[in-house]
Amino acid sequence: MHDPLAPRRSTFRNLLISMIAFGAVVGVILSPFAHVVLGSDKALEPPFWAMCIGAGLLVGGVNYLLFHVVVSRNIRRLARPSTRPSDRAAPASAPPAAASWS
Repeated sequence: MHDPLAPRRSTFRNLLISMIAFGAVVGVILSPFAHVVLGSDKALEPPFWAMCIGAGLLVGGVNYLLFHVVVSRNIRRLARPSTRPSDRAAPASAPPAAASWS
């Protein structure tokens, strides 16, 4: 039976693709931005474009790895049933009767 709280692989795959694609887009945008800010024509040369796109892909991949290490571990921990008695819900009881101080 599938655990509804466990993340699906397709969700992780979609997140990986999204993060890497976003990194590539940032890499593509960075080169013209560097050209405007730095005023250097070297920012428009193919090696600089390749380094920017490569850096964006690397950042996207590392971001996914950080997510996978931090978040998926916590999702797995939350998804498994608790075995500690303190985590079990205590039975409901009526509130104590009001004391008469008269």
